[in-house]
Amino acid sequence: MGNIFYLIYTLIYIYLIVYAYRMNSSKDLQYWCFLAILGALFYDCLISAVGFLVGDGQFLKILNYLRFVMHVFITPTLCYIAFKLAQKMQVRVAQGKAAETVVWLLIVIFIVWGFMHDIAPMDLVPETVWGVLAYTHATPSVPIPVILVNVFIIIMSVFIWKKTGWPILFITSVIMMFVGAIQIESLGQLPGNAGPGTQVASAPPASSASSAGASSSATSAAGAPTGPTTKPVAPARVVSVPRPPARAGNGFVWPVEGRVVSSFGSKTGGRHNDGLNIAAPKGTPVRAAENGVVAYAGKEIRGFGNLLLIKHDGGLITAYAHADSLLVARGDIVTRGQVIAKVGKTGGVDNPQLHFEVRRGTKAVDPGQFLPS
Repeated sequence: MGNIFYLIYTLIYIYLIVYAYRMNSSKDLQYWCFLAILGALFYDCLISAVGFLVGDGQFLKILNYLRFVMHVFITPTLCYIAFKLAQKMQVRVAQGKAAETVVWLLIVIFIVWGFMHDIAPMDLVPETVWGVLAYTHATPSVPIPVILVNVFIIIMSVFIWKKTGWPILFITSVIMMFVGAIQIESLGQLPGNAGPGTQVASAPPASSASSAGASSSATSAAGAPTGPTTKPVAPARVVSVPRPPARAGNGFVWPVEGRVVSSFGSKTGGRHNDGLNIAAPKGTPVRAAENGVVAYAGKEIRGFGNLLLIKHDGGLITAYAHADSLLVARGDIVTRGQVIAKVGKTGGVDNPQLHFEVRRGTKAVDPGQFLPS
């Protein structure tokens, strides 16, 4: 069903691109920025429409990676378009070279920020929502650069509204903010914009790949991580994740019987462990800390090896890394104490152990406050 929506949007964007290109207006920088945005939206919807035909694999992953690249470099130019529009409407704050310089500085900041947020992690995993197969981040977080771009446009639209009495830009900016930048867990992925700002609620909410990759392994019993690089393997199952079941208790049960070799918090050398590292013999059962739904099962995130992410009622997420084998798959409902994996030494560790994290949204919290002493 979603594929049909995206196909329709693709055709609409083709028409808009052709119409805009044939316009007789002066083709200045503002015009080319607008055309580039239409082109990015066209590509966005096209990839989402044909993803199921291409099929899950490295080729579709690359196509989706290019989608994120286009959004990172093109979306911030909306600030320039809004600024130039305000300038033409004689809005006072949009006049002068200094104001334009500030806008370009903001654009550069948003691009760099977006690069660090959407491109650098390289943690894309397949996701199917409404029949649309696409790749999204395995570690979703609030898309702050996209939100800030929308905030800038809304501010400019308020000035334009005040100057001209024209509220249309303000209304459309607020709508764009709602559907393109804010994560809405109850709605999932909204059709119309498959951009990186439209984070999927059922995508695996996990630790930050940029920080946790260092924290989980760097503070293990084996010392510094070896940092192996392996070819990403997509999860065997690509399904939407249902809502997690109600919790069975107030706290968590210990995920494995073993010895804590690294606790939560700051370590020497400026490193930080976002969870606990628990040493145990290879093959020791790993248990779900609480009732939940498996939001991610795979080994795409560098340094973690075989990794499970379980989403729990109330907004908490638990992570189980370095497993030798995974016994559940994405979308499975698990119960408190259920065996979900076996202890191993996959990823950036040398000795068998479990790296266990608890997260509230994207923020790591001390697992000790949830586990019995």
